Amino acid sequence: EWTTGDQIGTFAGSSNNKYSEVTVTDGTASFSVYSQNGLSVGEILYFYYPRVEGSSMQKTAVTMSVPTDQDGKDDMPMVSLPFTVTEESTSNNTDYAGEIRFANLGAVIEFKVYTETPEYASEIVKSVSFVSDQKIAGGFEFDLTKVDYSDKTTLEIPELSENTVLVSAADAVVGKKDTPLLVRMVVA
Repeated sequence: EWTTGDQIGTFAGSSNNKYSEVTVTDGTASFSVYSQNGLSVGEILYFYYPRVEGSSMQKTAVTMSVPTDQDGKDDMPMVSLPFTVTEESTSNNTDYAGEIRFANLGAVIEFKVYTETPEYASEIVKSVSFVSDQKIAGGFEFDLTKVDYSDKTTLEIPELSENTVLVSAADAVVGKKDTPLLVRMVVA
């Protein structure tokens, strides 16, 4: 779900590597794209999330990551289908330009942590660790120009470096079978 204040990385033209802040009103998420010289018809815009402070972008490839340590927030890397500008836009134009569609580059695993033994019902869970025989986390570079929803291979994350993801459970109680502690993590 988008939250007001989420920062989306934007790429518009050769000199614009900026971010846009999301505004959510009545369940609809919207954001503005700023371009110093305006936007021309036919120009291609690229978007990615989350926009990490200081993240680098060379041309249309952006450095992203699936974090090894997660807190359940802002961990899902996403990219949009390239957006083509259809109407001339000046630098202060605020008109509706169209709909941006995002695709997830990761998946969410949900763990239900509980006990069926009464004496352990008040146990505190500090973290949940998932270890895979595949590389499921780490940094990667993604070429935004290759996004094509009809070809799922364009949405695959390149080689990663880590097999383990650790999520803080914020010292939550373990839970019972019908009311388990839910822990979610993002993996590639």
